[in-house]
Amino acid sequence: MLMQGVRFQEKGEEMPLKSTSRLRRILLRGILIVLLVCVVVIILFSLSIELGVKKTCEMATREYPGDKVEALIMLVESTENGYN
Repeated sequence: MLMQGVRFQEKGEEMPLKSTSRLRRILLRGILIVLLVCVVVIILFSLSIELGVKKTCEMATREYPGDKVEALIMLVESTENGYN
């Protein structure tokens, strides 16, 4: 017997349509929150990497004035910085 506004589950328990739609809304909001947190974490990691690269470039150009690429190559090849 199918009653209006009621779904029957496999075990024969009745679950109102309102609670299933509420559950879907909660699940959807949870997924959206998790995705938002992931995007924020990715942005924070990106900014952290960018700041680290800028800091290393500044350090390299202080020690080896000139082009940033050449300074970074010389910094990596030098034995005093521990990149070898």
